[in-house]
Amino acid sequence: MKNLLTGIFILVIAVSCNQKKSDSTSAANSGLQLTRVTLNGIPFNDADQMVKEYQADPSSSNPMTNIWFSEKYVTKIHSILDAEG
Repeated sequence: MKNLLTGIFILVIAVSCNQKKSDSTSAANSGLQLTRVTLNGIPFNDADQMVKEYQADPSSSNPMTNIWFSEKYVTKIHSILDAEG
């Protein structure tokens, strides 16, 4: 009985892993445009460009003397960290 349950468990894991792979492949093949964004909603390409401009000329930015995080931002970070383990 243990061998049967172990076999079924392994089969379920194999099928579920295969399904996730095919879902991501089908999304890529369907022509969907995936957009990455930063945690504050700035599109990734815009944020990347901002970082590159700052690295080229750090004096172009106003230096911040303090920083504030909203509760929503901290909660979002917390949920990401929980999901990532």
